[in-house]
Amino acid sequence: MAILNMERLSLEEKLLILASRTNITKESNQIKEILKETIDFNYLVEIASKNKVLQLITPHLIKLDTDNSIKSSDKQLLNFYYLGNKKKNEVAFKELQLILEAFRKNNINAIPLKGIVLVPCVYKDFGLRKMNDLDFLISPNDRTLVSNVLKKIGYSIGKYNWSTDSIENISREEELYWRINTGNLHLHLKLTGEDFLKVVRVDFSYDIDLEKNYKATNSLIDNSELGLIYNTQTKLLESNDFLIHLAIHLYKEATNVQFVLLEADLNLIKFCDLREYILYLNKTGKINWEKISIRAKELRASKALYFSLYFTDYIYGDNFLNEVRSFLDIQNTDFLNEYGSLDYGTSQKWNKSFIERLFKNNTNELKKQKSKLEEFRETLK
Repeated sequence: MAILNMERLSLEEKLLILASRTNITKESNQIKEILKETIDFNYLVEIASKNKVLQLITPHLIKLDTDNSIKSSDKQLLNFYYLGNKKKNEVAFKELQLILEAFRKNNINAIPLKGIVLVPCVYKDFGLRKMNDLDFLISPNDRTLVSNVLKKIGYSIGKYNWSTDSIENISREEELYWRINTGNLHLHLKLTGEDFLKVVRVDFSYDIDLEKNYKATNSLIDNSELGLIYNTQTKLLESNDFLIHLAIHLYKEATNVQFVLLEADLNLIKFCDLREYILYLNKTGKINWEKISIRAKELRASKALYFSLYFTDYIYGDNFLNEVRSFLDIQNTDFLNEYGSLDYGTSQKWNKSFIERLFKNNTNELKKQKSKLEEFRETLK
């Protein structure tokens, strides 16, 4: 098993890896020692923001900085960010209840994903996990119905303008581009009138693996179960399916050009999410690795699961991949360092290492040839 060599990282990068988890145990002494060194606070904030974990590391850094190495003003900034994220999520979850009720009244099966499930069930502290959107899985057959129901409760398709605090319309071409190439509806937005969350963004996925056959999507929906989120009854992915979906989502964004262009291909929170959810399932006795492996094969997600567990182990030093390696029976692992098969027709090799890409912008790595996505966008101009 490949393990990250921490000695090759900067102090700030080491700190980020060690503190990006809900519970700090053996890592506490290492964090304390690093904090005694001269930390480039601006770089730490930059890479923590890129990796969407600034709010997660904040309580750990404040608690473990016993020598007061971090300036008081910097601690205040960190704490305000954490508290602001907490308030923001509280507003989002109140809106979630309204959305779920609207779906219930219209007999729509929209299944909460990602942060909607992880924040209350795994992270528990609403300040620790950043949520940009409220994410749902829907049947491709329900796309129009879902959009119409949200519009009835005040949502519109568009982009938020911070300077005017308004939602701007998008072109029909932009919406078409989004629908055909991302496997998602364009974001549905609603102004809140709240200071900590100006606008709620709702993201509906209906093609989770971008295969355009919807087999994985429909299979996950068919296997969903009735449950509770934030005291509201709704359909949820079966627990092992939820884990596999995290892996599919992570792998999709790590290997497709459109997410590299958005600088969303790699960020630490996705690996942290997967790890924390596995630990949660272990603690609750709900994990079944053989079942997960068989199910991943059914969903044609074996590579996604292998990739996600491999690099989660690499970052955190766990050994989750060994639990499924023999079941998945993957012999050729070249895909661990490849991207762009859906975009260019053939896979491309990364030049930079995984850890370099985790902390840097990777658009300069892309093949000079235009991807199918870029070519399609040009046809809309």
